[in-house]
Amino acid sequence: MIARSIILQPEQSIDVSPGVVTLYDLSRYRNNGTMTNVTWVQLPSGLWVQSFNGTTSLVDFGNTASVRIRRAFSYSAWFYANTIVGADHLICKWGGDANRSYRSVLINGMIYFVLFDNSGGVRQIGRYYNTVLNTSQWYYTVGTWDGTLASTGLRIYLNGVRVDDTNNNAGVFTGLGDSTVPLRLGCDSDAAAEIFDGYLVLDKFDTYTWTPGQVRNRYENTKHWFGIHD
Repeated sequence: MIARSIILQPEQSIDVSPGVVTLYDLSRYRNNGTMTNVTWVQLPSGLWVQSFNGTTSLVDFGNTASVRIRRAFSYSAWFYANTIVGADHLICKWGGDANRSYRSVLINGMIYFVLFDNSGGVRQIGRYYNTVLNTSQWYYTVGTWDGTLASTGLRIYLNGVRVDDTNNNAGVFTGLGDSTVPLRLGCDSDAAAEIFDGYLVLDKFDTYTWTPGQVRNRYENTKHWFGIHD
C-alpha cells in the first residue's frame, strides 16, 4: 500500500516557457505525464498552463502502483472551460464498465466526483453540484474522499467552498476498484474521448483527506496566478 503522501504534483512554470511535451511530476513517485496535442499558454500573471483543444488533447500519467489508489485521497485542479458539451473529463482513471476507479468530470456543465467498484455491475458512490458552471471563468476544484463506503465521505469544493449537494450513487459500493487503465488529465482513460476544451492545471494529488481549512488555504495561496483577487 502506498504510504500517506503526495503522489502527483506537476511542476508549474513561471515566466519561462516549458517548451516540452512532458508534464514533470515533483512528487517522489515521478509520475511524469505525456502530453498529446496539449499546448502551453502563458497567463498575464506569468504562469504557464496547459491548453486542451476539446478533440484530441490529453495528458497520460500511466498506471503505476502509486496512482492505483485504494484508500482515502484528495485532488485539486484549476480549470477554465471554453465550452462544456456533454461529458468533459478533468481527472480520470475510468475505462469500461469493469475497469473503473475514479473521475472528476463536468456533465452538462455540472461538476461530479465519482468512485467506482469493479466487483460486478454498476456500483458507485458519487456527489455532484447541481448547478451549471460558467464557461470562460477560472475555477479551483478540490475533491476529497475519507475512505468510507458511502457518498457522505465525498466532498467537492469550488474556489475554497464546499458545493456538492446531490448524490450520484448506484448499486452497493464495497470498495474502490483497482482499474488497469491509465490516470489521465482532460479525457477518459481508454477511448481518449469526452475531452476537455479549455485550460486545465492539475495542482496536487494526495493520499489523505484535506480538511476544509487546507482547501481554503490552498485556494487563497494560488488564486492570484489565475487573476482572482477577491
